[in-house]
Amino acid sequence: MEYGLIEAFLRKKGAFEIVVDIGRGSTTFQDIDDVVLVSSSAVSTRLQEGVKSDPPKITHRPTDRSTQKRYTLTKIGTHALDRVRELEVDITVQKLQRLQRERETELED
Repeated sequence: MEYGLIEAFLRKKGAFEIVVDIGRGSTTFQDIDDVVLVSSSAVSTRLQEGVKSDPPKITHRPTDRSTQKRYTLTKIGTHALDRVRELEVDITVQKLQRLQRERETELED
């Protein structure tokens, strides 16, 4: 896979956060949407773009009634996440997400 495509994907709003979140473990759209600080439609678009550019891939897990679509990182996605972790950027992403949740809670109160 061409690294230029992956770099272009990661520069898009929300993409970086999505990769960090998926890196915490295989996850569903709803799990990602609950954490990432962009709209649901942006999450959906980024996941579609991400699958095309290779960092995440789609897997399916059987459930009682059907199968559940889940997202995991490819080797390239894992490599990108390892680099992010070396630079401790994932910690900054998590702090921003925590601060956003606190802000939303304050606004609700």
